[in-house]
Amino acid sequence: MPIPIPTIPSLSDDDWITDPINILDRAVAYAFASNASQSIYFKDNITSVSDIFAGETKEANYIVNTLEEKLSALLSRYFDKILVSATLKDDKKHPGTIMVQLFVQVTDLSGRDYKLNTLLKNKDSKLSIITDINNYGIN
Repeated sequence: MPIPIPTIPSLSDDDWITDPINILDRAVAYAFASNASQSIYFKDNITSVSDIFAGETKEANYIVNTLEEKLSALLSRYFDKILVSATLKDDKKHPGTIMVQLFVQVTDLSGRDYKLNTLLKNKDSKLSIITDINNYGIN
């Protein structure tokens, strides 16, 4: 019996995505764009990063732990090995802002690793900035 290849639907004319790096990119992008209340049928099964930041508990540790837990569960649908690490970063220039560095590493069926490194900024319970830090670093 052949091993099923993970796929994720695109919300464009790209059809079903089968390339692992694009699956990682789309899954995380959908988590950033989704709203936890967008579906009654899938209630409590929608991973929404903005909902995690705007949740009832705005404590930084809750945000970090929930991000790791929810994104790990989401990505486990597509990959065998998943590492999600969320780390609080200090934003001395903007008090009241929560910054989280999100590092994701996944391994596909062939054993190849794919990585994503992102900085998330939250101000007043709103996800305000998402920055790819692979090439630019954190200032």
